[in-house]
Amino acid sequence: DDQSSTGFRCSATTLDESVDSQLHTVVLTSEMLPADNSILQPLYTTSSSESVQLSCYSGDIDNITIEWFKDAVLLPNSSQNLTVTGTNDGSTWGHYCCRISRNITVLDTRCTIVTVRLNGTLDLSLMNTAITTEQSLFFIVISSTTNNIDLPIMNWYRNGAIYNTSDSRISVIQNASGLTTLEIKNLTTEDSGVYEVIGTNYASSVRTMAEVLVV
Repeated sequence: DDQSSTGFRCSATTLDESVDSQLHTVVLTSEMLPADNSILQPLYTTSSSESVQLSCYSGDIDNITIEWFKDAVLLPNSSQNLTVTGTNDGSTWGHYCCRISRNITVLDTRCTIVTVRLNGTLDLSLMNTAITTEQSLFFIVISSTTNNIDLPIMNWYRNGAIYNTSDSRISVIQNASGLTTLEIKNLTTEDSGVYEVIGTNYASSVRTMAEVLVV
């Protein structure tokens, strides 16, 4: 965000295209170092070949010092721009802060997270099932990514179509940790079919399916 009172502006772009949103600004006192509670706006690289450029602009203020931190560790960079290249091994992921000072007074600090959106995986999948009528069917699927960022959003399908869960016998639950469940009570033979879960995140989609036979 523009800070007209100080003349500072902070922005972020990838080398190939603009990031959806700019870095926000947080003003800290001179006693405060970059800390987790100052994280404001996440930024993401999408692969190990893409980079994000973080920028701190000092406007018309003279005699300022710019310091960059990664996870509260001072980096050997005192310029207005810092380029962070994405890596799948996580070595460049982290909490980045730019601190602007004049003499011994901290004027402004801006922070963000840089990480990589990775392909989702399914840690627990569906299995073919044969079951008798009037019983209950319970499915559970667990999705994840290596860094637990941008977990896949899971959707249920039956026989190739989005599953209608408005029936009071049916309950679908999905939580923020990547777990989704499907429960069908008082089964009938009409509940037979191919059930499928498709999980989608920024990087990819994953799926699992199983045939259910109700007899």
